[in-house]
Amino acid sequence: MTLITPHQHHLLESAPLAALLKAEQLPNRQNLKNLLNTALTRLSSSEKKLETAELKIKKLESQIQTLEHLATCDSLTGLTNRRGFEIAFEQEMDRLNRGLSHGGVLVIIDMDNFKTINDTFGHLAGDSCLRLIGQTLANEIRTMDTAARLGGDEFVVLMVGANRDDILNRIQYLAQQLNGLSLIWQGHEIPLHASIGLKDFAKGDRAQDIFEAADHALYTNKKQRKMKVDQTVSPDGRLS
Repeated sequence: MTLITPHQHHLLESAPLAALLKAEQLPNRQNLKNLLNTALTRLSSSEKKLETAELKIKKLESQIQTLEHLATCDSLTGLTNRRGFEIAFEQEMDRLNRGLSHGGVLVIIDMDNFKTINDTFGHLAGDSCLRLIGQTLANEIRTMDTAARLGGDEFVVLMVGANRDDILNRIQYLAQQLNGLSLIWQGHEIPLHASIGLKDFAKGDRAQDIFEAADHALYTNKKQRKMKVDQTVSPDGRLS
């Protein structure tokens, strides 16, 4: 049997039970409502802060990508620079040694008449010639290949993931393209000529040895081309 205290008995006599319960629960409902509103406000604020943080992270990532691109890009030609080439070559050698690549060919390219162009037509003309070569290389390589300007009038192409005969055919075509270029500068046609050295590589080869072999082949080719040109010059200096 439930006993009713004098205080409860007084309350029951002074108001209906439903009214009493409503009056007793109102403060609790209001507190819950206030707590809920506070929680929602904080949640909304946190979401906005999270969105702001995500936008900042994306902006920083974009800036980092831009800086990385600038750090590995040759500003004159738009090709990869020496640092970018060294990174690409190192990555390819790593893929090759892990059996993820079938090797390829390293091609070094050097202009034959760049100093003469600079001395005759000026450095702006020389820069335009370098841009033309850079554009030609960029147009002729595949996505998986890397074309870079090492500095001055020296370029390099890293051709990967193809059999040797196929790559050699492409290099022969590239050599023809480069030696068929000419630049129109202030009414003058400037023919461009380039020497090429190459070295194929496979698993177990060292990057330094590959580069040195290609560089040696380049200067052998340059010497042969110079001798050929000299033989076509008559004693009075005219081309025969």
